Order: sequence, then structure tokens, then C-alpha cells
Amino acid sequence: MTQPLTSLYGAVDHTYLKTNDHGVSLESQKENIKKLVHEAQASHACSVCIHGHMVDEVRSILESSHNGNQLKVSVVTGFPSVEASGVRSSLQQIHELKPLVDEFDMVMDYRGLLDGKIQKVKDHIMSISDAVGSKTLKVIFENCYLSMDQIKAACEVLNQAFSDLNLREQWRMAKTSTGFAPKLEFEKIGAVIEDVQVMRAELLPDIGIKVAGGIKDLNHAWNFYEVCKSPKKDSFIDTRLFRVGSSSLIPTQIKGTSYE
Repeated sequence: MTQPLTSLYGAVDHTYLKTNDHGVSLESQKENIKKLVHEAQASHACSVCIHGHMVDEVRSILESSHNGNQLKVSVVTGFPSVEASGVRSSLQQIHELKPLVDEFDMVMDYRGLLDGKIQKVKDHIMSISDAVGSKTLKVIFENCYLSMDQIKAACEVLNQAFSDLNLREQWRMAKTSTGFAPKLEFEKIGAVIEDVQVMRAELLPDIGIKVAGGIKDLNHAWNFYEVCKSPKKDSFIDTRLFRVGSSSLIPTQIKGTSYE
């Protein structure tokens, strides 16, 4: 059965990650978060992806909503880089927020990978995975920094780090990008089909893929889904194996003015 393009809405992690560092006041952040949640609910998105300091705001909105329990809450950690936040800070954040959220998006130590410190990269991922436990964990590669061989190496690190997990119960995913890499430095930014083809070929079958960064429209997102989908599952989109990190896919009739 051929799925309609609109079925992709259910795989969207509707995202808002601007902070004071981007010149956005806390009051404006809260207004944008309220808009984010309402749009995600109206479009039947899979989750909202936010910073940890907005979790209480999101939970308050969801508790007052009739269908709030259907929407997952994802939080970024170690974002936008390990150097900026620190592993200890990430572990503390996970400990504090774990009862309140469903998923965590962590940034891989891609600089460690570039330096050939594979064990360090693996240990970092495993420490975060252990802290997350049964919650969903998405590991951001930041592919714009990586060659194809390095993307393959990152996939092997994930395969090893998650090899002892029951991946049908402890959901684990690889994510292409943060969306915050300096755009002028790289030829490729965000999700690139060729990168995702390599990721899907190299990762264990039960490790999912989240594409993020530069997803223009539903047709663009569908191209990535065609790469990632399991040949045995074509009757529905398995959000354990495929996600889209984007705000541009929300229907125009739902989405109002753009975020600050």
C-alpha cells in the first residue's frame, strides 16, 4: 500500500531551539514554545524537540490539553557540542529531566572522532545511553564535519555501543545534524541523501535514523524516508526507525507567523 505524503507528519520532531544566545528573550521563547506545541498537536507530529529549560513550560501546556499525552517531549543534551556543555553537565541534566521527558537528542563527540579517539567517543555515547535507560536516545553525528569514511566509523561506534541493548525496547537512533553548524564553512549542511544512504547501510537494522537540517518540504522528506524505510514495513511509518527534525513541514494552514 502506498502511503500519502501527509503520513510523514507523524514522524516529525517539531523543533524550537533558539535561546537568549540567539537574541531571543525568555518571554518570546515561551510564546514560541506554546505555538510549537499547538502546531505539533494539530499536525499530529511525533514530538516537540526543545531545550531542557523549556520542559516545564511544555508540560504545563500538555497538562491543560485534551490530547497532550499523545505528543512526546524530546530534549537536546550536550548541545550544540560536547565542548560547549560537558559530559557531566549532560548526565546531570538527564538525571533531572528523565521523569519529565520521553526522548533525548545528544551530540556525539565528533571532534574526538576526527582525532581518532574512537574509544573516548564510544564511552561518551555509552555513558549517556546508560543514563537515558529506556528512554529514546538519538545521537547527532554532525555530518558536515565528517567524510564518508568518518560517517561509516561513527555508525560502527553506534553499532558497538548499542550491541548489547534490546533495540526494540530501548529505541536508539542516529541523527544527521544539529542544524547549528556554521553554514559558510561547509559544502554540505544538514541532511544529505548520500550521507543517509551510507548511514542506513552501515547501521544495525534496529538503529533508526533522524534526518534534520534543510528539509524543505514533504517531497524532500519522503526521499529520505525511501532510503531509511524497512522493505518489510510499508503500511505505516515506524517512528522507531525514521524521524524528521523540522519545522518547515507543518502545514501552512496550521502554521502561523514564523518563529522569532
